[in-house]
Amino acid sequence: MAVKNYRLYRERRRKLAAMLGRDGIIFVPGAKHTYRNADTEYPFRQESSFFYLTGFTEPNALLIIVGGAKPRSILFCDPKDEEEEIWTGKRFGIEAAKKTFGFHRAIANTGNEARAGIIKDLLRDRQHIYYPEHRGVGAEFRDLIELCFKGVEGRNKPLSLDGDRLLGETRLIKDEYEVAQMIRAADISVTAHHDILALVRPGMTEVELEAELTYRFRKAGGDPCHAYQPTRTPVRSTTLRPMCV
Repeated sequence: MAVKNYRLYRERRRKLAAMLGRDGIIFVPGAKHTYRNADTEYPFRQESSFFYLTGFTEPNALLIIVGGAKPRSILFCDPKDEEEEIWTGKRFGIEAAKKTFGFHRAIANTGNEARAGIIKDLLRDRQHIYYPEHRGVGAEFRDLIELCFKGVEGRNKPLSLDGDRLLGETRLIKDEYEVAQMIRAADISVTAHHDILALVRPGMTEVELEAELTYRFRKAGGDPCHAYQPTRTPVRSTTLRPMCV
């Protein structure tokens, strides 16, 4: 759940910008929609570090934080599209995203060619570049960044650094809000597990118990994407397994 006034996220971006140094820049991609088949999507969950720094829950976004004497945070996100929003739900759009979340600049996602021109300008005075090393989205942005840097005249090859490691350092010590959220999540989990103990009966299936547990998580305000999924393998009606009691 996002902080309503978003000040906490702005403060987190400010601290990260200070860690980048005077010639540092970091690219933090958000999660994308993953399609199960045709036009049916898997449930969307925002990438954790991106959400930690922004509170922004829309897919296909990219956060760029620039260090130095005048640190800046730039967001690439999908623009408003009233027809598409009938199916996808409302979007903030460029202006509302900038104002609501406190970014210095918000830019529409219009493909890599347009994005490359903006990134070239941002890279002009940057020598330390951080981007994700270990996530699937890392390769896409690594290629784009390297392509953009080649277009900046008079610069040597930048020092590429592991953005995941830097982000991990910023998230290592939990702030008051994070601690409160962890306590709340633990309380919801404990209560739900206690409640379903009274429901377990011989012959009850894992699917039935998962439904009861998920219902209690959601009713208490938990996220649709559990921290740990109740079942790890698909369970079909022909392979329902009784609970051990």
